Parts: sequence; C-alpha cells; structure tokens
Amino acid sequence: MNIRILLSFLIASTTLGFAQTGPGGVGTNTGTSSLKIWNRTDNGVSTTGALVDSISNSAGITTLTVSETGALRPTLVAGVVNGYNEISFSGSNCLRTGLNLTTTNFVNDQASTFLVCRADNTTQTSCVYTTDPLVGSTRFTCHVPWSGTVYYDIGVCCGNDARLDVGGLTNLNNYSYWSYDANPTSGKQLYRNGSLLLNRANTTVYSSHATQRFNLGGNTSGTNGFVGDLTEMILFTTKNKYSTTNHH
Repeated sequence: MNIRILLSFLIASTTLGFAQTGPGGVGTNTGTSSLKIWNRTDNGVSTTGALVDSISNSAGITTLTVSETGALRPTLVAGVVNGYNEISFSGSNCLRTGLNLTTTNFVNDQASTFLVCRADNTTQTSCVYTTDPLVGSTRFTCHVPWSGTVYYDIGVCCGNDARLDVGGLTNLNNYSYWSYDANPTSGKQLYRNGSLLLNRANTTVYSSHATQRFNLGGNTSGTNGFVGDLTEMILFTTKNKYSTTNHH
C-alpha cells in the first residue's frame, strides 16, 4: 500500500472541483488558508550528506520551517517507502521552528492533523510532534507511542477535554496514517488507517504561542526523542471536515 498516495487521496476524496494547492487539493500553499504546516520528505528538504538541515514548510509560511544543526539533525533515508524518502529519528535529534508561533499561524482550540509514521519500539516515551518545551499548562502534541499508548493533546493537559489516549494498539512499528480532529463543538476524533479509534467531547485552548516552538521528533525539555521514521505531517488550524469522511 502506498501510504503517501493513500493519504492524499483520503484528504482529497470529497474535495474534487476545489482549485486548491494544498495536500490532496485541500487548502492553499500560500499560507492564506487554514493549512499552516506541511512537512513532506519529497519537497523542500535540505541536507548535508544524509543529515537533514531543514524542511521548508510546503504550506507557504516560511517562519514555520523546521531546522536543526550539528548532532541534533535526523537522517534522510532515500526511496525506502514505496519510492518515497523517510526521515529517521534516533532519539537524540529533532527539527523545530524558531519562536514564531502566533494565534494566526498556529492552533488555538481546534485543528486537524495528518501524520504518516512508524515507531521503532513501543516502550519509548517520546513525541512525534510537540510544542517545545513540552509542559502540562498548555501544549499541542502527539505521542505515537508513549509507553505503549498513543496520546494526542490540545490545550491544557491532561484531562479528557484536552486529551485522546488509546492503548493496546498493535503494529506501531509499521507505517500508519493518523488523522486527528479537534473542535470545541464536535469534540476530538482519532483515526488510524481510516478506522475511528476514539471520539471524545470538547477541546481546550492552546495559548503558549509566544514562548514555544513547533518540534518534530521531541528530544527537548519534558520529552525524550522519537525513535522511528516519518514521511509526512500536515496541520490545519481549523477542523478539516473532509478528514472524517471516506475513510473506509
């Protein structure tokens, strides 16, 4: 199964006819729609040898480009996922923005994210993506997994209004696509490979824009580094109504 192509199809499957330039034809790559972050391994990746210096934000907001230097850089592995590249994290590296998050370019109380990743082990306590530093007072984060459980948080951690948590999942060492939605009215939903895992009411407000960065791979205050691989991460700052349809 070509996960990258499938992900784009699922996002696009009910949007035919929309003249958009975002993933699967949803949103625009000019930074003017709710599409704010689009990290992909087939566009905008700058390397020194195999080490990833930066990934340009394909959503068009250059201040949300992620980068790192020296030993903190992850590795680009070419052509291993149905011909696509992957970014491999060892647990001691990450990529992150500067202190450039705002209430306009980042999440507040709603979001949709799409993620394609796999973990090397299920015992790790890490983030695939997170606000940096990881704190309990206000965060936007994803753990796939943290001690065997998959967590997604938005806002004030870690009660049910902010959190989705699903344990007992198998095959986390294989690639999956994860679709997450959060909206104050319709609540929070998490899908894996098109199947709904959890639906929970409410959200809370993320408010630490001025003091946090956006981070891929963790390895920062509050979290260990992700040990695994990633091919794509997409963030919309409003709930994308297409993400919960045509998943079957």
